Amino acid sequence: MDKEKDNEQVVKAQPSNIGCFTIFIWLVGLMCLLFGLITFLSFSIINVISGLILIIAGLTMLPPTRTIIEKKLNTKLSNGLSCILVFILFVVGIGLGSSSSKKTNENLNNYPNKQVEVKSEQDQTQIAEAKKQQEENKKKQQEEETKKKQEEEARKKAEEEAKNVPAEYKSALKQAGSYAKTMHMSKQGVYDQLVSQYGGKFSAEAAQYAIDNVVADWNANALAEAKNYQNVMSLSPSAIHDQLTSQYGAKFTQEEADYAIQHLND
Repeated sequence: MDKEKDNEQVVKAQPSNIGCFTIFIWLVGLMCLLFGLITFLSFSIINVISGLILIIAGLTMLPPTRTIIEKKLNTKLSNGLSCILVFILFVVGIGLGSSSSKKTNENLNNYPNKQVEVKSEQDQTQIAEAKKQQEENKKKQQEEETKKKQEEEARKKAEEEAKNVPAEYKSALKQAGSYAKTMHMSKQGVYDQLVSQYGGKFSAEAAQYAIDNVVADWNANALAEAKNYQNVMSLSPSAIHDQLTSQYGAKFTQEEADYAIQHLND
């Protein structure tokens, strides 16, 4: 009687063990499927492969899909073999996913360093441009200082030369400026007036010094004389040109007379 009771207890215990194992394989299968789907949706090649491996492991573990696989393969998978196969697939899948996650984290950690490198390159470019601009400004300042120095030296030289200029030369220069500015005479006309016995009666040397150093706009003088011919004498442009260049007239050069005619009606 005792043996029969023990056998009955063993028989009754077997359905309970089978139920626990079924729950276990369902839990493991669903867990593999869940992790597989999550990993698969990471849109990384390694993660996609890892996700597929985990999904296959989950499908192999679940009873409905396991039955379909056994029918397709025409073989019977023992519970132990199934667990070993699923364990291997699970380890491989998790390993690939961890490797991909580690690589992603390394890339994310290196991203700030790359930003720092890019920022450093931009700073170096800005520093180089600022240095170049500074050098250009320094060069420009040196050129301006050199120009001022040359102008100062030229002024001092002119003053020194002026000290040694004879009084006659200074008078001739002053008279030449007056003829040029008030009477709008040509260069040749000023010279002739300076040396004329009816004019300044200066020496040829003094008159030439005055012509070489006088400040005058001969084109403007030619234009002023041309307008005078036009307004007072009502001459034609051709006649005005001849009068400007005539040796018995204003004695301007051809270029100065051409300028006056071109701007006669301005």
